Amino acid sequence: MEKFRDFAIKYLKIAEKDFERAKRNLEFDDYEAAIFYAQQCVEKSVKSVLELHGIFIKEHEISNEFALLAKKEKFGENLTRKILTALEFFKLDWSRTRYPFIFKGEVTAPEEYYEEERAQQALRTAEDILNLVKSHLEHLKAMKQR
Repeated sequence: MEKFRDFAIKYLKIAEKDFERAKRNLEFDDYEAAIFYAQQCVEKSVKSVLELHGIFIKEHEISNEFALLAKKEKFGENLTRKILTALEFFKLDWSRTRYPFIFKGEVTAPEEYYEEERAQQALRTAEDILNLVKSHLEHLKAMKQR
């Protein structure tokens, strides 16, 4: 289990770094990069929780695994709802922010699709989830020390 804990710590550190990357990209009006790093922040934050519970997932889609864990471990409704909502918000962004895709029947580049408002919302969402996960992990740590 110690390796899973180590992975959880590393995932969270990288999530924090991704959040900073997202903020910097937003400052330069690079909206698709800001959203990509915000999505990565959320994904890695949630993966840190999964890892702490001995669950390794290589894929980007982690909603089902998190929902099952939240139910099993009886995570609070607020934590579970916010994380699942954030994962849904970013569902296709890990790919769409980096590669051309079909939108309304046309091949679309990421910079043609993403706008400032979406990028700002992405950063708010990422910051909320990062802080929520940090708080949750601190709560788990406190519970184990009792």
